[in-house]
Amino acid sequence: MLQTFTKPSFIGDSWAFLQSRLQGTVIVPDDQRYDQARLAWNLTVDQQPAGIVVPKSAADVVEAVRFARQEGLSIAVQATGHGNVRPANDCLLIL
Repeated sequence: MLQTFTKPSFIGDSWAFLQSRLQGTVIVPDDQRYDQARLAWNLTVDQQPAGIVVPKSAADVVEAVRFARQEGLSIAVQATGHGNVRPANDCLLIL
């Protein structure tokens, strides 16, 4: 059975604010890079995160976690994409 997920609609200003606080990159569902960035190593896992952060530093990770807490998002971490057995849906995915 195919599951579909509704992506949370956060105010674009929230994502823009997060991007302004990072050296790394924020990728949201309407970004052309989203489909490639959200892929897990296991291609049978079709995850639909609310947003993706590609941090460049530990400080970026701290800011991403603060943002997720403020917005009520759960967090998923995917270092290389290996080991994903559950989709990271409706969360902030940190790569």
